[in-house]
Amino acid sequence: MVRLQKWFTPSRSVERAKKDRVAKLAREVIAARLIGVEHYLQQLSGRDLSQVEGVHQLRVWCRRSEAAIKLFRTLLVKSKSKQLLTSLKLLRRAAGPLRDRDVLLAQITAHDSGATAEGVANFIRQERAGYATPLRKLRKQWIDQGKIAREQKRVKSLVKQSRHQDALMPFFQSQLAPLAEAFFEQSRAKPRAVSALHELRIAGKRLRYAMEIAASSFDESFRDVLYQRLSLVQDRLGAICDHATQSQHLADLLKAKKWSAAERKWISIRAAREKKLASEKIAKFRAWWSDARQTSLWKLWSKIVEKA
Repeated sequence: MVRLQKWFTPSRSVERAKKDRVAKLAREVIAARLIGVEHYLQQLSGRDLSQVEGVHQLRVWCRRSEAAIKLFRTLLVKSKSKQLLTSLKLLRRAAGPLRDRDVLLAQITAHDSGATAEGVANFIRQERAGYATPLRKLRKQWIDQGKIAREQKRVKSLVKQSRHQDALMPFFQSQLAPLAEAFFEQSRAKPRAVSALHELRIAGKRLRYAMEIAASSFDESFRDVLYQRLSLVQDRLGAICDHATQSQHLADLLKAKKWSAAERKWISIRAAREKKLASEKIAKFRAWWSDARQTSLWKLWSKIVEKA
């Protein structure tokens, strides 16, 4: 049985290595993240790829794999790493439309009932089935045609030897610094628009996925305090983006086909509701994500990471 862990712990061979320690770690991390991608691709089956959690986790592990490649980018063969990043991005983006519709369907089935709601839900299911085709083709390439196995074998040659980077903590401090700065810089801009808040969320995701790799080189507060504080920000941003995305998808549905008067009214009301919820959560987030709270988190980052 495959054991997938978001918190990466280096093997003893890495810890005991007297040279090329970071390079050895890079190989282990990238290989482990790709195992997660393989695992969730294997779980997807059927013409419609209807495994909701499998689609979600595939996107998560693609992001984790991308984060690993970017974290160790200075040690990697540029052309090979770029090619792998592109492949992972294509895979993640192919799963995106399915995930969006899974979230929307979950909301409809949880909060609405009746013939009108069921009719709209059935149309979304048909849309989702159509969007499954690109992901199904990619799954065939990665699993049936052996692309994932080839990528796993290439991991060793992907990483260059580097005898000048043997200490793990200084390496992680240098690589995490620009990710943290990008997140806090976007925070200081006090974004209002959904698009800007989405970019802040992406910056936070990149930082968190990198932290999951680096955690074992820092003390427990890195994971139990700093990561958790950052997660609170991400959860609020996620709620905003979910409502905004659902509002847009519902608005797009109105143009997708000729609906009955009852169906148009139903979709319009729910699109407006999601838009209102997004606006309300933006206001609450901006009040909660104050200058004082941002400064507190930045000081905590400096204390736990930069001054470790």
